Amino acid sequence: MNKKIFAQNKNHSRMFLSGISTLLKKAVEPPDYKFRGWKKGFTLIELLIVVLIIGILAAVALPQYQKAVDKARLVQLITIATSVKQAEERFFLSEGKYTDTKDLLDISWPKGDFGVTLPTPVGTLYNPSLIKVTDANLPDILIFFGTSISGNPTWNDLRACYARKQSARANKLCQQAANISTPSNQDGQEDGYNQYYFAN
Repeated sequence: MNKKIFAQNKNHSRMFLSGISTLLKKAVEPPDYKFRGWKKGFTLIELLIVVLIIGILAAVALPQYQKAVDKARLVQLITIATSVKQAEERFFLSEGKYTDTKDLLDISWPKGDFGVTLPTPVGTLYNPSLIKVTDANLPDILIFFGTSISGNPTWNDLRACYARKQSARANKLCQQAANISTPSNQDGQEDGYNQYYFAN
């Protein structure tokens, strides 16, 4: 009789310990999401919402980013033209004329897709001494700076931003740079361009 009771108690102990072990295992191990009705990963709707949000952000941010880049490039063009003009005026003070040779100017030439046309050494009424600066990344914009003694009084110390007439982007940039809303279009140096003169 005692042996039978002992055997039953032993079985009960094993069952009790087994139950405790199962409970501890469940408490330590991560939950099985399949048994709670949860799914791993994303649904198609969730992915579509994420793609839609990214598309909206890109549509808003990219144009603003491009405008900022274009404005920075135009500012750099104006800075280059200003540096070249100052160097030309220094050369004129010592030589009595301007130069169309870059190596004769005391200036550090910037790297990049910039084009600089130096003035004619002695300007005339119909061929004034002008500095032209371009950027391959802004193909519809030209920057013109007149020298102090250009040969044409109209162009003496004049600064202008030329925008191709068909380019709304270029006209907008020149309007902002010159701080005027309408072009001057007087005695232009290039056909097919609107001219915006800077206030001196």
